[in-house]
Amino acid sequence: NTNIENHANFSFNIYPNPFDNEINIFANNINKVSIYNSIGQVVYQIMQTGNQIKVETTKFEHGVYFVEIITSNDVIIKKLIKD
Repeated sequence: NTNIENHANFSFNIYPNPFDNEINIFANNINKVSIYNSIGQVVYQIMQTGNQIKVETTKFEHGVYFVEIITSNDVIIKKLIKD
């Protein structure tokens, strides 16, 4: 299930959703990625510049997560589910 979206002038892709062992994040000019669990706790965070981040999620519990992508131009939050 590919999830390509355009948000104003910002396009991004986060897949798979639902996920199991990893999440792939693609966006232009990524500065920071944070992943929060359903009660708002940060379970992953990376400060990295670039266009692609792969997050290993084998230790994540099953449930709902929110991925926050901060770029030089935008902030996007997307809901993901771990099966």
